Amino acid sequence: MKRLSIIFISIITLASCANIKAPTGGEKDKTPPKIDSTKIFTPNFKTNFTDKEIVLPFDEWVVLNDVLNQVIVSPPLEKPIDMTLKKRTVVIDLSEETLRENTTYTINFGESIKDLNEGNVPQNFRYILSTGDVIDSLEVNGNVIDALTATPIEDILVVLYDDLTDSVVHKERPYYFSKTDENGRFNIPFVKQDTFKIFALKDENANYKYDAENEQIAFSNEFIITGDTLSKNVTLRFFQEKPSLRTFRPKSPHYGYIPIIFTADNLENVTFNLLSSVPAPLDTSGNTRQQNDSLESLIYTEKDTLKYWYRNVELDSVDIVVFDNQTLRDTFSIKLDTKANYLKTNPKVWMKTQKEAANINPDQKITLTFNRPIVSIDESRILLFEDSILTANPPQFTIDSAQKNIVYFTYKWKEKKFYDLVFADSSLFDFHQITNDTLRTRYFVEERKKFGNITATASGLEATKAYIIQILTEENVVVDEFYGTGTTKAKQQFLSLKPQSYKLRVVIDENMNQVWDTGDYPNTQPEKVILAKETSNLRPNWELDLTIELTPQGVEKKQ
Repeated sequence: MKRLSIIFISIITLASCANIKAPTGGEKDKTPPKIDSTKIFTPNFKTNFTDKEIVLPFDEWVVLNDVLNQVIVSPPLEKPIDMTLKKRTVVIDLSEETLRENTTYTINFGESIKDLNEGNVPQNFRYILSTGDVIDSLEVNGNVIDALTATPIEDILVVLYDDLTDSVVHKERPYYFSKTDENGRFNIPFVKQDTFKIFALKDENANYKYDAENEQIAFSNEFIITGDTLSKNVTLRFFQEKPSLRTFRPKSPHYGYIPIIFTADNLENVTFNLLSSVPAPLDTSGNTRQQNDSLESLIYTEKDTLKYWYRNVELDSVDIVVFDNQTLRDTFSIKLDTKANYLKTNPKVWMKTQKEAANINPDQKITLTFNRPIVSIDESRILLFEDSILTANPPQFTIDSAQKNIVYFTYKWKEKKFYDLVFADSSLFDFHQITNDTLRTRYFVEERKKFGNITATASGLEATKAYIIQILTEENVVVDEFYGTGTTKAKQQFLSLKPQSYKLRVVIDENMNQVWDTGDYPNTQPEKVILAKETSNLRPNWELDLTIELTPQGVEKKQ
């Protein structure tokens, strides 16, 4: 028994020894790499700088990451930064650079340097040098917001120029620059005492200039005077200018119609002349002008297209001259088809609408879009069925005053009912008296209790100004709007809105054209927008009051 006990204990002991556990390795390294001051290095904040390289040894192994995008040098260097890694030492080669005299340079490293094992990044790591006797110590702070949504914009270039000419942003690289953070804030440190022009840029081609058509800009009407405490913090409203209008070569798809398509939708000031004997073009209000008893024309715009309709003329071709703000843009010669050929295709008016039943709210106005401009409606041939029973009171139809292919109608809908709208044949007539075959569309009216009502109020307005008051979703989508002018308080109720979060936005409509207008550098700032800070949740079967009060300075009054 004694021998058996000894053998059993030995087996247990050997088993325990064989059960080897992996080492834990200790706590994860969270310490970022630091400059190793025991090695030769280029000291930070060095003045009278004439070195050809900057040497930065670290206390542990590091790696470089996305240097060209992460490292920001202000003022910018003429060439891309030449930064390499030699063992644990980062070296910036300046031998090919000519630094400006008496200038403080800031090198922001971002996340370009990380330790080898854990990827720890030195926070706010930057190197400062001066080619003069002193390090400039002033700074410019501020924020960049979207001009329309009034929301902050991240990763936007903010630049300072000591050249105060308007063209400098197109031609020169800036003297100082920074980028906005996730809150739209920017800080440009180590700035000299001087007077500057300031801009924010979406620098699509990464050349520190405003020189591409798809780039965006913000600018201040005032110079930035460093040392003047009132001028060091600035808000820049970011926008894209209306693109320059160019015209695609137009073609006439059929008799009586010439669409002129542009590269943008800012067609307010577009006009054209016809150099042949065809109907004279109209103003863009969409009104029909009769040149004489036999020549008529109609024109309206739809997004980026100017739609010109003519009748009672037979020509092989027509020459068109297009103007924008009375400036000649293009001249085109367009081949035309004959009316007889066109009528052989049996053209019809048809409706762009949903294939299935559309769910609508009990107070909704219906918008119908057609393929052709509608000039007359025979309402006696339009039928509305409620759950398959013909209604006694027909709906009322209205043709849009500007966009002639859009028709509206309203009706006193009943909840939880299906409605079938039927346009019998020959109930709609277009500019050429072309009509429709039978057209149908269906709607289902939701219960009113599933929706809520909003009363929107904007106060603190100036009676001499005009305002667009908009209801927005939390994602800044416009749900509805109304116009306020000649009053200090504008108020309107909106019925049967979808339950979700809403807020108000006010546009100061400087030119009273009832739309928000973007800016035009260097002449015009974008129209000012005031966005309510708070959103409110609309519940089903609920009444919600949304209010915004403006101060004389044109901002929201703090509650």
